[in-house]
Amino acid sequence: MHTIKTGVLVFAWLGIAAHAAAQSSIEPVLKGLSNPRGVTVGPAGRVFVTEAGTGVAGTGRISMWWHGNASVVAAGLESVFSDEGPVAGPVGIGLTGLGQLYFTYGGGFAAGSSMGTVQRATPKLRQIADIHAY
Repeated sequence: MHTIKTGVLVFAWLGIAAHAAAQSSIEPVLKGLSNPRGVTVGPAGRVFVTEAGTGVAGTGRISMWWHGNASVVAAGLESVFSDEGPVAGPVGIGLTGLGQLYFTYGGGFAAGSSMGTVQRATPKLRQIADIHAY
């Protein structure tokens, strides 16, 4: 009898969980991204996304979503086709407590490119480290 009650409880819980899942919805907040790779959430709920771009020079960027509005934080970033993947460009992203935004270029090491580097995006774009050199 104890087993039957437990079984009923499990089925009841599964029914509630399935109903809750059916009630939830996913709503995109950023659309039109070009090869999105990394995401981080900053102060006040700002969401930052790196986009590797299309493989054409200058199509990499960093986009931000905040309070229902989308904007581009950094545009014209390097984007190249690579031997290691279809498109290489901005990938990882992080934010310091002081609000400085950092990102990595990755996805391959195209000759003469910034791939394999760490960059500071704010307040001004600047290379911080060359990981590929090591």
